[in-house]
Amino acid sequence: MALISHIDADTLGGLMRASGKYAQFFTQGFEGFWSYVEGIDTLGWHKADPSSSYFPLASAIGAWLQTNRLNTPRDQNSDVTEFCEKAFEFVSNLLSGGLDELEIGVKFIQAQDDLNLKSWVTTTPFGVVVRRADNFTNHLYRDPNGEVGLGVVAFNEKMGSVTISLADPIKNVSCRHIVQSLWGDLAGGHDGIAGSPRGQIMTEGQFRDAINAFSMAIAQATC
Repeated sequence: MALISHIDADTLGGLMRASGKYAQFFTQGFEGFWSYVEGIDTLGWHKADPSSSYFPLASAIGAWLQTNRLNTPRDQNSDVTEFCEKAFEFVSNLLSGGLDELEIGVKFIQAQDDLNLKSWVTTTPFGVVVRRADNFTNHLYRDPNGEVGLGVVAFNEKMGSVTISLADPIKNVSCRHIVQSLWGDLAGGHDGIAGSPRGQIMTEGQFRDAINAFSMAIAQATC
């Protein structure tokens, strides 16, 4: 029996290896791939090298997990054996050269590239990537030119919300403190990502306020 806190490519790899049923995928030839997905787990997708041959493989697993999202209660343990076995089958087929599985990764990359281009507004001189779209874009720290920003400030047009996030922690910069200084205690989140008050429709002016405040906080901390 294995207890896990979440499911991603790195978790699946650990479970597959521990099961003893997939030894062929943990030989020397696959070491680079598992190191690559471990890096994504610990550092984030924005730190993954998109030019790597492993990127489409890791993206395929990420896309499959996103499509086959597992919703379990957060206040109790859940048996996810059946779900993981389905995921093992997908990963096994993918690493065996499955073209259908690989195509999922290729399409996922293209969709993310399209979202990156369509949502990008500008990148400020202080390394803040500004975005607007009708869905979540705060994971897109790399702008269409391939440059990785220090943070993202995004306007979600569908929700009418503003979210700011950091690619990596920056000393003396707290996203939660910034949004609460702008919009009060109903705004919230964490040091690494935070947003406007839930249910409150933000204006263009408030979006600009967030861009300016976030940019200045980063500038003061990094200059």
